Amino acid sequence: VSELIKSIDANHLVSLGTLGTGQAGTENENFERLHALNTIDVVEAHDYQHEEEAWPSGRSNSIASDLSVAQSLNKPFFIGEAEINVGSGRTFQQRADLFTAKIQAAFDRGVAGYLIWKWEEGCTGGNCVAEGDPVLDVIQNHRQ
Repeated sequence: VSELIKSIDANHLVSLGTLGTGQAGTENENFERLHALNTIDVVEAHDYQHEEEAWPSGRSNSIASDLSVAQSLNKPFFIGEAEINVGSGRTFQQRADLFTAKIQAAFDRGVAGYLIWKWEEGCTGGNCVAEGDPVLDVIQNHRQ
C-alpha cells in the first residue's frame, strides 16, 4: 500500500501508523522489517499504559526499542499518540507535569514530534484535552 501511496504522491511522508507496542504483525523483528520498506519514511509509536514513566523502556516492543529501530534505519521517529488520564486521584496539573517529563525525555532522545491524544470540547476528565487544560501550556512550551 505504501508503494501505491508513493506512486500517487511522492511529496508527502508515509507512516505505517502502528502503535509500536507489539500488536499483531508488528511485534519484535516484524516492526523493523515493515519500517525498513523504502516507501515508509517515518517510524511511529504510541505512548499508552506507562503514564508515570517518562521514557518507557527496558522491554521489547517498547518506545525505546522502537526508537532504536528508527535510528538503525536512519528514519525520523515520532510519538503519534500519547495519553495520560485525569481522575482516580490525578489532577489536570499532575497530568500536565507528567506530559512535560515525557515530551522532554522524547526530545532529549531526538524524537521528531510528540502528539497528545485527544482534543474534545467540554472535556472534564479522562484522556481528553480541552480549553483551559494545563496540557495546552505544555504543548505551547514545547513547540518547535
